[in-house]
Amino acid sequence: MYSAEDIINAAEKLCKEKYEGEPAQFRLAYQVGFLQGRIRELCTILNHQVAEIEQLRHDLTAEAK
Repeated sequence: MYSAEDIINAAEKLCKEKYEGEPAQFRLAYQVGFLQGRIRELCTILNHQVAEIEQLRHDLTAEAK
């Protein structure tokens, strides 16, 4: 399981590796893009899990009747 800190640290580490010696604005742009991608990915996962929970709730309600 990942924590928010793990994701932030990974973004920072990658941008430092990829843009070593480059201006800070390049590193920052890469880090922001990385974090935006991770947020989209996590929202997709969350939305999928919420849909699964709703389906299970519906199935359980239907079985109880």
